[in-house]
Amino acid sequence: GFFDREMTFNDTLMQIVSEVGEVHAAIRNGKSVEDIAEEWIDILISCCTAIGDAEKTFGFDALLELTSKQEKNKTRPRLHGKRF
Repeated sequence: GFFDREMTFNDTLMQIVSEVGEVHAAIRNGKSVEDIAEEWIDILISCCTAIGDAEKTFGFDALLELTSKQEKNKTRPRLHGKRF
């Protein structure tokens, strides 16, 4: 919460990227488990915010889409037929 204006959808997406960088740095720099966990939670918060914004912007139901995607993934071959 350091923005002095309302975040745009693109700001929210880039916030996710920033938070991923922070968790990576925390792990790389040997931070405590608590610090690393806090960075992971920041990622989760940013992702939830972005999904909520996307639901409003694009008009979809995230829970319905999640359920649909989980069912689709059950039908896919392991690794989608790729080596890794």
